[in-house]
Amino acid sequence: MKDWRSIDYKKRLEKESKILERSPISKENKRLILRYRNWRLANGVSIPRVLREVITLRVLCERFDVDLPRTNLPVNYPEIRACWSSR
Repeated sequence: MKDWRSIDYKKRLEKESKILERSPISKENKRLILRYRNWRLANGVSIPRVLREVITLRVLCERFDVDLPRTNLPVNYPEIRACWSSR
């Protein structure tokens, strides 16, 4: 019973992955977002937090045509830089 939540974040994360697949952003951006998602989950970050980050990255790429591999990430986000640079 301790896994019960009024919002099923696992299902929402799966749904967001499907939305990401159909998104018009580049394959490289999709690959990096999925890799980042997996990396964050593997490091014990909560599913709701990872969901928010994945949605934010997808929308950023869609609306502002951001190319993640060419983005200069600020030094105060070492976890993102580590994930991107380990490609």
